[in-house]
Amino acid sequence: MEQKAGAYRNKNIKLKLLRTVGFWKEGGGLVEHLFFPPLAMGVLFSQLVRHGYDVTQDDLSMRVHFDHYDKAINARYNLGIFFQEERVRRYIASGVDTELESEIMKMLQDTRLDGVDIFLLSIPESLYNASNILFAVSLAKFLKKRYSPHIVVGGHPFSVKLILEQYAINGVIDYIVVEEGEEAVLDVLERILQATDGKKPDEFRIIEKPNKQILIPDFSGLPFDKYDLSFSLGYDYFSSHELVQDFFSSHTLLLPVQFVKGCPNVCAFCNSSGEGLRSFLGPEEVANGIQALQEKFNPTGFLFLNDTVNISGAYIKNVCAAIIKKGMRILWSDCATVKGLDEEAISKMREAGCIRLILGMETASPRLLAKVKKGIALAELERVLQLTAQYGIWTGIEVICGLPYETQDDVRLTVEFLLRNKQYIDRIYCNIFDLRPRSRMFLHPEEYGIENIRDINLYSSPNQEGVNKCHYVQFSFDETGGLKWEDKMRQQIDSYNAVVRATDSLACLPLFIEEHALFYLYSRSNDKETIKEQYRSLVNVFSGHGAHYEAGMGSKK
Repeated sequence: MEQKAGAYRNKNIKLKLLRTVGFWKEGGGLVEHLFFPPLAMGVLFSQLVRHGYDVTQDDLSMRVHFDHYDKAINARYNLGIFFQEERVRRYIASGVDTELESEIMKMLQDTRLDGVDIFLLSIPESLYNASNILFAVSLAKFLKKRYSPHIVVGGHPFSVKLILEQYAINGVIDYIVVEEGEEAVLDVLERILQATDGKKPDEFRIIEKPNKQILIPDFSGLPFDKYDLSFSLGYDYFSSHELVQDFFSSHTLLLPVQFVKGCPNVCAFCNSSGEGLRSFLGPEEVANGIQALQEKFNPTGFLFLNDTVNISGAYIKNVCAAIIKKGMRILWSDCATVKGLDEEAISKMREAGCIRLILGMETASPRLLAKVKKGIALAELERVLQLTAQYGIWTGIEVICGLPYETQDDVRLTVEFLLRNKQYIDRIYCNIFDLRPRSRMFLHPEEYGIENIRDINLYSSPNQEGVNKCHYVQFSFDETGGLKWEDKMRQQIDSYNAVVRATDSLACLPLFIEEHALFYLYSRSNDKETIKEQYRSLVNVFSGHGAHYEAGMGSKK
């Protein structure tokens, strides 16, 4: 790309925010992509527009996954290239690989690149493998070779860390932004502007700046025709199911929003326990932001992605009151703590459009609840479950399997609680415990009987029996005077399998449609019993065609 003299002066530069791609396995296989706009990129776009930059954005990840499974497009890609680590390393070093570049060009065919001075690449999370990293560094090399832009990379912290540790990126990537980018990206752009004004340019730099800002995202320019599930309409094995066909034809659109950063609770396993409540928007700001998004994009619903929406009883009631006052008829879901969640709050949440709450229980062992400082009483949780059921809110429960020092008795107590309250619980989210780098357990391991923490960056194998295929482990550890890591890992898997088998907690829709389906059903009905019946009907349909998703949406058997 030919640069004009003084092109960067006075912010007269063109920026491109681009979400890159990661894959579940080499042949494509299971559809695991989430079909809604990326929140982090929408927030960065909002930030850059506010500061006067000429910026566009595109979701390459969504384009590639949509096209890969849309029978009408027939644009299946050779994904296997981006699983070949040594090949990617050779390409980064030499810039020569015709087949790899051809595949990238095919993926970029609907993304405008001309005239871009700075590419901001956002790497999505991958819990399965490192293909997201291999693709990102390949794309960075391709763009640098063809257009000679500045390239800034950010995204999921695990992915960024692995790029820093394992790939020679000098001369390919100019800056890496670690963690949240709202403040850091402005710092990076200022450095680039200064360098083009005749000052000495930086060497490759890693930028990490604390950020407490909360911005309502702007999703302008993203491929909204890709975020529904219309690609599935061409698969004739669903053609006889009227509800499924209506669902796929509904153009259900979900928008993610965050207006609380951090959490006032001190659950020791959570990243927020090391940081606390960092910032939040006032109730009027929340309502105004939601209204603006509703008027601009007209989504079916909102995924509020807060660590905890009810940071206080007064706060959630005031947010709901502000939404109700504006007369908005919206649907939304979020995570909540049972502490202070009284009937008045639940009633207001439902009136303001809440269709789902995800509550953190983690374990029903009083001993472990005290050890991790969860700060909830099981009787209180049971009361809240009954209230959410009464008000027609879909309720999920988070469970962590394999907490430090968990025993078979602890697992039994968890299973008994879940079965006892089965009629009030609509979804169980089973997770295997892993150390989070900003949690109190990680920062103060001696308080929790943890030692020998090691950075392992382990991707679990989707084909390994007994392992949650969505599980990624960054750190191993030993229990002080207890299980060593190898035995602890087996205990975690045994715990996970015991909960799943006892509660049938994975009897749910495939990940890529679950959110859309729930909002679709609530947009059609206010009667939860009807919604539950229709949800079960969808589960039966999709479980009957599970082989299609394992083998790829295009496969027919």
